[in-house]
Amino acid sequence: MSKGFHASVVLAIAMITHSANAAWCEHLGDASQLPWADAPDWQRDSAIHGVEFHLANPDASDSASHDEWMKVKLADGWTHGDVKDAEKKTHPCLVDFDKLPAEQQFKDKLFRTLVHASFEAMKPTLAALDASVADQAELQAEIAKLNSAASRAPAPARTRGKPRAEKRRACGPMDRVDKATLGELIQSAAHEVVFSDGQSEIAGLEPVMAKPDAWLRHANGWLFGESVLVDGPQRGAAPFVVAGFGLFDEEGEQVAYSPLHEPVTVAPGSITEFRRTIIF
Repeated sequence: MSKGFHASVVLAIAMITHSANAAWCEHLGDASQLPWADAPDWQRDSAIHGVEFHLANPDASDSASHDEWMKVKLADGWTHGDVKDAEKKTHPCLVDFDKLPAEQQFKDKLFRTLVHASFEAMKPTLAALDASVADQAELQAEIAKLNSAASRAPAPARTRGKPRAEKRRACGPMDRVDKATLGELIQSAAHEVVFSDGQSEIAGLEPVMAKPDAWLRHANGWLFGESVLVDGPQRGAAPFVVAGFGLFDEEGEQVAYSPLHEPVTVAPGSITEFRRTIIF
């Protein structure tokens, strides 16, 4: 749509002006202006162009409107003739505005008046539409930011079920380490987050390596900021029952324990996500 106006607005006003022009022409005995749905393309295009002209030139006079219409007609191969004939492209109104009969001059006045009156009536709706478009653009920008951030975010840590090992480390409740000391430990080196049945490491679940930058300060201690996906054991095997998590240092020593409020069962063939639940 040219000149920055909504295409739907121009079309709506063109339909209004075309209907009014057709009614006036019929009053004058000219039945050549068909209803919009049946009108030939040249009649529709003429109305649309006229609307665009007046919206872009709000101070244009009736005579300027006629001059613009005549310029387009002549450029399209129309010539002056005593009878309006679309096949021969002749039109009796292809003369200077001051040579038109009063009833034909009125057509230009009617057209210009309807364009501006219709546009004024539509302004509140257009303002609401513009605000809605702006809101949608802002929303799309925010979504793009979130998508961009998500694309840069690390994938969830994942531990897969494996054949159960015979050797398991003790992993259960222990004396709580104060937050400051624990913070120094986890932010100085990588640690293992070990899945516990409440007493021992769960055989068949690999520990998750937690790097120093994976921890977030939390009201209850230190939160492991990454989601952890746990693949259950093979079908037919006993489920994993996770009662808590142990934190082990590089020497393999347990330094902290985090119990769950309720044990979580990881069924065979399933995937369970632990999200913001590992807090030491």
